[in-house]
Amino acid sequence: MQQSSGAVACVDIAGVLDHGPLTSMQNVVVMIAAFVIVMDGFDGQLIGFAIPMLIDEWGITRNAFAPAVAAGLVGMGLDGMFGGVVADRVGRRRPAAHALEAG
Repeated sequence: MQQSSGAVACVDIAGVLDHGPLTSMQNVVVMIAAFVIVMDGFDGQLIGFAIPMLIDEWGITRNAFAPAVAAGLVGMGLDGMFGGVVADRVGRRRPAAHALEAG
């Protein structure tokens, strides 16, 4: 912790995160994030195995699945472009407002 010229103490957050030990909460968050990434990849791979079976079962052509597969990819692309922006603008306001009220 560094002292500024006034009575307010400054904390170097980057230094604490970079050089501090991992807490059990951080380990849990990393594990959950890794699990979500694996499940997202599993979902994408599973469709490749399911479509041939569904073509045989339903008696339809491979081209009939193109809109469904494309919609999934377009949805992931749009989420990648806009999801973070929406989370930054909307998702952080409520917790920050509650913290100000409590403090």
